[in-house]
Amino acid sequence: VHRFAQEMIDQAASIQVSGRWSAANTKIERLAQSPEAGNEWYVQTLGALLFHVFSEYLSLELIYRTNQDSDIPSLAWRARNLMELYVWCLHCTKSRENAWRFYGDAGRDIINMHTAYKTNEETAGETELLETLTRAEVNLRQRASLDGVEALDQSYMRVEAAAKECGMANHYKLFYKIASKFAHPTAMLILAPPGKLAEETELRDYFFGEGCMLFAGAFGALETRLDQL
Repeated sequence: VHRFAQEMIDQAASIQVSGRWSAANTKIERLAQSPEAGNEWYVQTLGALLFHVFSEYLSLELIYRTNQDSDIPSLAWRARNLMELYVWCLHCTKSRENAWRFYGDAGRDIINMHTAYKTNEETAGETELLETLTRAEVNLRQRASLDGVEALDQSYMRVEAAAKECGMANHYKLFYKIASKFAHPTAMLILAPPGKLAEETELRDYFFGEGCMLFAGAFGALETRLDQL
């Protein structure tokens, strides 16, 4: 393993064994039990980000440690997920306004998905399903209104825009491009002959090391915000 990759791997592993992992979970539990008035959404957002950061890292580590044949696409996919989570963690811990926008985007994602389905020519005739979507959308809008979330029809924040806002547009753009070439069945991946063991090992170490670095960064951002709270 390259020294830089090993440093990132060790740094990520230390988060668990040092007790920082458990401490962050305890802080989330404490905040969830007695959040400030009107702060439930904020605790939910931070807790959900923390859960998914842990989940993606554990999945990445399991794939790497198991060392199955042709696991590079899975490693690239998990590492790419951690890149997006890193961006969202930086974005949401930068300000409460950012976190509130992200919280509301959960509803906007659903509306966007429903709109895509209802406006597609191939699904325009599926009356029963479209009626189900409409009822679900009415319910969603009512619950969002009670929660104080408005403007569900506006555009959701795109991850590349959040990355630019956080000052990491170049890193995001480069790594997302590289990881996507392996995470998807691209022509390069489909037509590539079986690689040499050394080349495959380097790629595995690269994606695992990068994923560990992104995990540590995402966790660090959440940990700092939880300490402030």
